[in-house]
Amino acid sequence: MSKKQQPEDQQQPAQEHQINDGLSPLEDQVLLLTEALKRERADSENIRRRHEEQITGVREHVKAGVVIDLLPVIDNFERALKHVPEDLEK
Repeated sequence: MSKKQQPEDQQQPAQEHQINDGLSPLEDQVLLLTEALKRERADSENIRRRHEEQITGVREHVKAGVVIDLLPVIDNFERALKHVPEDLEK
């Protein structure tokens, strides 16, 4: 199979290997694994950040829902307080 027929993910290690020609196979493997680890850590950090953003969004949505549910109750209390007899106001 020629290089043009190989998927990109199979071409990447070959290209990295050409760049690191002066290294031993073990050093080359360490470099490849180190890069893979860095990518995984970055992915993990991105997932963690997105999760925290989603949790914050859900909390804001819940807070807004509680306020929306309480507004009619507060309005009713305000209306009721306008009609309290004068002798009970004090």
